[in-house]
Amino acid sequence: MKQLKDKEYEEFQQYRYNKVHGYIWTPDTLELICRGNEYDPEKIGKQMLEMKVKLQNEHISHMLSDKRKRYVIRSLRKSETELLKDFLYEAIFIPKGVEPPAKDIVEKPELRAYTDDFGSRKGDNCLVADFGGKVVGAVWTRIMNDYGYEDDETPSFAISLYKEYIAIKALVHS
Repeated sequence: MKQLKDKEYEEFQQYRYNKVHGYIWTPDTLELICRGNEYDPEKIGKQMLEMKVKLQNEHISHMLSDKRKRYVIRSLRKSETELLKDFLYEAIFIPKGVEPPAKDIVEKPELRAYTDDFGSRKGDNCLVADFGGKVVGAVWTRIMNDYGYEDDETPSFAISLYKEYIAIKALVHS
C-alpha cells in the first residue's frame, strides 16, 4: 500500500475540509442552484454572487495539520462575533495569587469597546484558530481610543487562546 507524503496528506486534508464546508461544488450542487432558481439566469447569477460573498467572508487563510487534529486559521464569521467577549476575558492579565474577576467584567463600557458591533468599523479584522471545528483562539484589531492609543489609523491589537489549548501548540510543532 502506498504511503502518503506529508504534503499529499495536507492537500487531502484541505480537500476534505473544503468538500465538507461547501467550498467545492459538484455538478449536482450547480443543478440544484439552477433548478431552485427556475433556470432564470438573472436569479442564478444573483444567488451565485451572494454565495461568492459568503464564501469570501469565510475565507480560510491557512491550514496546518499534525496528522491527528486539524488546525485552521480563518476569518471570524459574523455569527461568531460574540466569541470575542470570551477571548477578551481570557486576555485579561491576572497576576498569580489574584482572584480572577467575574466573567461579566467584559460588559463594562471600557471593555465593550473591543467587541461591540465588531466588523462594522474600519480597522476591524479578526482571525480565529479553529481546532476540529471549535474556535479556540482569536487575534483581532480595532481602531479605537483605548490604552496605548496612537492615532485614528493605527489599530489596537488583541490576541487570546483558551488556556486548555496553549499546551497543544507545543505538541503539534515539536
